[in-house]
Amino acid sequence: MGTEVAPRQAPAITGSPWVRGLDTTTTNTFHKLADQLQSKATRNMLRQGYYDAKATIRHLGIAVPPHLQRFQTTVGWPSKAVDMLERRIRFQGFVTPAADPGMLGLDELMAEIQFEMLVSQAVTGALVNSNSWIFTTAGQPGTEDPDVVVTARTALHATGRWDARRRRITDAIDVLSVDEQGEADAVLMYTRDSVIGLVKVNGIWHGRHRPHQLSRPPAVMVPYRPSLDRPFGRSKISRPMMGITDKAVRTALRSEITAEFYSAPQRYVLDLDPGTLDDGVPGWAQLIGRILAYERDADDPDAKTPTVGQFAQATQTPHIEHMRELAAEMAAEANIPAGVLGVYHDNPASDRAMHTAYMPLDEDAERAHTPIGWALEQVAVLTVMIRDGLTEPPSALRGIRSRFQDPARPTRAAATDAVVKQVETGILPADSEVTLQQLGYDAATIRQIQEDRRRSRVNQLISGAIRPAAEQASAVPEVAEVMERRGADTSGLPELR
Repeated sequence: MGTEVAPRQAPAITGSPWVRGLDTTTTNTFHKLADQLQSKATRNMLRQGYYDAKATIRHLGIAVPPHLQRFQTTVGWPSKAVDMLERRIRFQGFVTPAADPGMLGLDELMAEIQFEMLVSQAVTGALVNSNSWIFTTAGQPGTEDPDVVVTARTALHATGRWDARRRRITDAIDVLSVDEQGEADAVLMYTRDSVIGLVKVNGIWHGRHRPHQLSRPPAVMVPYRPSLDRPFGRSKISRPMMGITDKAVRTALRSEITAEFYSAPQRYVLDLDPGTLDDGVPGWAQLIGRILAYERDADDPDAKTPTVGQFAQATQTPHIEHMRELAAEMAAEANIPAGVLGVYHDNPASDRAMHTAYMPLDEDAERAHTPIGWALEQVAVLTVMIRDGLTEPPSALRGIRSRFQDPARPTRAAATDAVVKQVETGILPADSEVTLQQLGYDAATIRQIQEDRRRSRVNQLISGAIRPAAEQASAVPEVAEVMERRGADTSGLPELR
């Protein structure tokens, strides 16, 4: 968190009140969405500034001189809180009860658009600004676009309107580019029957429709902690977190100023004419000089010999204790251990104690799986519909669910022990894909294991079919003689390659 550097700017949507090529209703919707984006821009930029450690704070004007308030001091606690939670929301693919996602081409499609990396970026945006957005459109013919284009945007550049009854977005906009003044000059608008491209030329907006058959906007909101009164979610960077960060920056700045006096401790001189201090020796040179020499006034018989002394050295202890207090407050607000904030309170904890310390953060991640997973499932359905030219979601994707890694991250030995016990008691089938997922294997490794199992079963079937015939043939004297002469070994059979 910085003291002076301004955060990034959100695009402004200005221009003519009418849009050429759009009817009045669609034009009004566009302006409502633009106003909504602008109304949230200030708070979104503020939280983005705290995440980037570039937000400007206010000083109290007491302990820090005005000319030192511009000294840049940073505290990265908000980004630490966001990144630690994001690392525990690890998307690992989709599960469909009706069919294998690989058979639907879903795994291949998601790999092509680098969906896992896109999800990670969308989750970070949602944690910072309450929500992020994922848009799905058909690729432009005659270009290098893939069949389906999936993009993620932060709340600084995209917004939409929410239908609480249907629990989905009714329309949305996405700012694609801005001009030199930071004003939007290209916007995409998503409605239930078309994607509208809007371009501003000489201050006038021009719109062009591109119809689709989805019967809903191809826009999905990814919220963090949505509620009935706040369906667009809440930011992980809360008001208390920003206030604690401000106090930490001020404390760090006071500590930095205090540290300067270690190199130049304050001294005093008794029984000395004040004019002597200005006699050709600058104040800074007197402060840091290795030798200080003053003489008694020879013209004054009652003059005393000057006495030089040094004030007690300033200590960092109050600042360190204050930072520890603030770190404890931040840890409680962000549900993270205080030790990860760089301020240590005691000796290193045991593995069990660390697991307990991370439990609140793991619970936050599990809570976030539901709304984020639902949003990703909608993206998967829209992607398949656009790829296959469908007007309704395919029946094979009914009941699709997002799969996330266990945020507690048990060790491989602990996970194996738990799965083995479930297999032994009959809860999990030994050859089930769920069993491999519980062991922590990713999708690629699971597919390789399943392929190896298939080959092993085929080898066993071939061995079972050939061995009886080989044993029966070896009972014939002529065959046995030939096999013995060639050194054949009937104990083993060749494997399938």
